[in-house]
Amino acid sequence: MPTKEAVTKVDNPWNDIIAPHFEQFMLFFYPEIHKRIDFSRGQEILDDDLQKVLKGTETDPLMIDQLIKVWLTNGKMAVFYTHLDTRGKKDKEFAKRLFIRNYRLFDIFGPGLVSLVLLGDDLEDWRPKSYSYGLAGFTMFCRFPMLKLVDYDWEELEKSENPFSIVVRAHIKALETTRSSQKRLTSKKDLFKALYEAKLDKEDTINFYRFLDLVMPLPKGFGQQFYSFVAQYEEKNNMYYITRAKKRVKVEKAAKVTKEPKATKKEAKVTKEAKATKEAKATKEAKVTKEAKVTKEAKVTKEAKVTKKVTKEVASKEVASKEGVDEQSALRQLRKSVTDVLRARFKRIPRTVTQQFQGIEDATVLSELLTQAAILESLDLFKEVLKKKV
Repeated sequence: MPTKEAVTKVDNPWNDIIAPHFEQFMLFFYPEIHKRIDFSRGQEILDDDLQKVLKGTETDPLMIDQLIKVWLTNGKMAVFYTHLDTRGKKDKEFAKRLFIRNYRLFDIFGPGLVSLVLLGDDLEDWRPKSYSYGLAGFTMFCRFPMLKLVDYDWEELEKSENPFSIVVRAHIKALETTRSSQKRLTSKKDLFKALYEAKLDKEDTINFYRFLDLVMPLPKGFGQQFYSFVAQYEEKNNMYYITRAKKRVKVEKAAKVTKEPKATKKEAKVTKEAKATKEAKATKEAKVTKEAKVTKEAKVTKEAKVTKKVTKEVASKEVASKEGVDEQSALRQLRKSVTDVLRARFKRIPRTVTQQFQGIEDATVLSELLTQAAILESLDLFKEVLKKKV
């Protein structure tokens, strides 16, 4: 098997082989369950739900989790959670961790959930199949179907027409040839021939070949020997699935490099200078915008203070009027207040404007004009309001 570091870079090859070939997967590993599934209704990969359950729990690139929804022949829905552990070591918390994930998924899917376990290690004495605990008369028990890849009989695997028999053989040989590149090269060639003899369609052949290539990596020299063997084998059998696929990848990579050439030092310098100029311009514009904002806020604050002062004076005069102060005096003060606000906001006020509201004898109208003088954005707008009031 690839090391944990190698798998991290390319992702575990099992990840891309189970879901796309789920029917063949179930037929090979769980034939009795396969009979109960209506594959004509398709399947749904529930990756989002799975990620919610796995969030905050221990994960490892050598542990593969897949969640797939299908329909049974009786018309009911079923969700299969498959867990594959290829770490090759004992884990005391394995059964407990699986139990926790199972009950979290049970909260979502209920009794239609089934958890399946595949173990990829070669440890004869490690075979977790259940988890249980109990206290004060309470008991909880969880049993899950467990299969171990190394338990499969090699001769039976060679007889099988299911492509997952090649997957299991590749996994077993990867374990057996960890310390011998020559033996791995020989086994990889044999498995490659078995893959072509399975007579799968082009897409499936490429998918299972990708698994074989990743699960049985070879050092550079041995890798070149293997790819030479692949090219010769395909040419001999007039089937260019792999060599053409590899050639297409190389062409796409070359096209990408051609399309995106590296910048010269001169171009890089120009780009850097242009970026610096752009940043300086943006900084200057931000500064000007900030100053304009401060000026505007100061103006608004000043106008608000004037309005507050005038309003306060008007309120005082109204109170005074209620206490018997001469009405004409209050009107004169209102007119003066309107004039003061207009001058404070718009500086110069045409005499024709002041003359118009000097003749108004209604305190209510003058109070409305005072309010408009304080809030309208321009003198022209005030003139329009005044025209309607006169």
